[in-house]
Amino acid sequence: MSPRRDEDRMRVSGDREHSGTTDEIHLTPLALRAREAARMIGISQRSLWSITKRGDIPHVRIGRTVTYPVDGLRDWLKKRSRGGK
Repeated sequence: MSPRRDEDRMRVSGDREHSGTTDEIHLTPLALRAREAARMIGISQRSLWSITKRGDIPHVRIGRTVTYPVDGLRDWLKKRSRGGK
């Protein structure tokens, strides 16, 4: 076995390199699409669209796409769980 540098020993999985260290990047989504948001808060996608149309839930329109900011959903759920609107 010939000597090799540590970088040469890295295994590649998809587009990410894994070296066995903790320097890997893990991204947390800032916003969710309707299907994901509905699933995460435990309601149907149809109910989510109704709430969205009324403007009762935080959402962002980017062109024709509607996204739901994760932090906004958390705050909205906290308010609702306290009996607020």
